[in-house]
Amino acid sequence: MVMCYHGNSSKGAAQYLLQQGYDAVYSVDGGFDAWHRHFPAEVEYAFER
Repeated sequence: MVMCYHGNSSKGAAQYLLQQGYDAVYSVDGGFDAWHRHFPAEVEYAFER
């Protein structure tokens, strides 16, 4: 899986990996930005920060 901030650079990187013979390559559409908007993470810490 390839991911960048907006999803533009990772598409090119994923295409390159496919050309190099990798067969299970994924690029996250929209990158970290879209992932964070759609899947916000709440982190629970086992200790006080």
